[in-house]
Amino acid sequence: MSEPFVKSEVPFTNPLSAQPEQKPVRTIALRVSYDGTKYRGWQRQPKLRTVQGCIEDAVESLVYPDGTPLEKRPQEQDWPVIEVRGSSRTDAGVHALGQVAAFRTDRKIQPHSWAGAINSRLPEDIRILESWQERDDFNPIGDTKRKRYRYVIYNARDLRGDLFLRSHSWGVRHALNVNLMREAGQKLVGTHDFYGFVNSGGKRDDTIRTILELTVEPSVCPRTGVGLTIIEVEGTGFLYNMVRIIAGTLAFIGKGKIPPESIDQMLEQRNRALGGVTAPPQGLYLVQIWYE
Repeated sequence: MSEPFVKSEVPFTNPLSAQPEQKPVRTIALRVSYDGTKYRGWQRQPKLRTVQGCIEDAVESLVYPDGTPLEKRPQEQDWPVIEVRGSSRTDAGVHALGQVAAFRTDRKIQPHSWAGAINSRLPEDIRILESWQERDDFNPIGDTKRKRYRYVIYNARDLRGDLFLRSHSWGVRHALNVNLMREAGQKLVGTHDFYGFVNSGGKRDDTIRTILELTVEPSVCPRTGVGLTIIEVEGTGFLYNMVRIIAGTLAFIGKGKIPPESIDQMLEQRNRALGGVTAPPQGLYLVQIWYE
């Protein structure tokens, strides 16, 4: 006699239709340093060498070492595959000591181990200083509380004499009055409308920004003994080319080409033409970014 049929309480699953287990996706943050001399800026651009492009290629080679086609890679809404989002889109020739970037991945590499793994696939002028896991909704741009930039000027009669300084600072033949530059710079500290400190291509509806600190200090290059002037600016946010325009305007004040009162006029009249030149990119460094 056959045994009575007993209905199983375990639901039947067709093994042919089973979906692969979803791996947990994490946000990995990076602190990045780079020499921007040979790059067309941070942001990836077709057929151009950029910092973001190099880092994304390095991460991609770790995540998809077998060359998995793009259409077969897992994708998440609002986060394109292997996009390394940077906090600041630095221009061509600009350097960074503490850029912050982040990407999303399901690879089971320890957060602190990503730095070394990515570095092994990067050119020598880009370094990942550290890596760590961030919260899922971390936004390298939107979560920024403040940033600090440095601008380096060197003074020498022969501006062609030092190859290193030429690609990492702005050469100025005239002696600079640092005290006058420092006095003028203090006019920028606080919350102001910086419309007059943006080039025409970077105009925005909201040009109110807050500068927390601005310093101008003399220094000396330890390698050559050449005199340097170091401008550091810290603020809650910056407009396009704003720091370079500040540096160029302070340099013109230091050379005596325009008076310190030009700062007041640029702020009050919102007139870019009253300031100095836009200082070249090679003297600018992104120093540090804070999120708390």
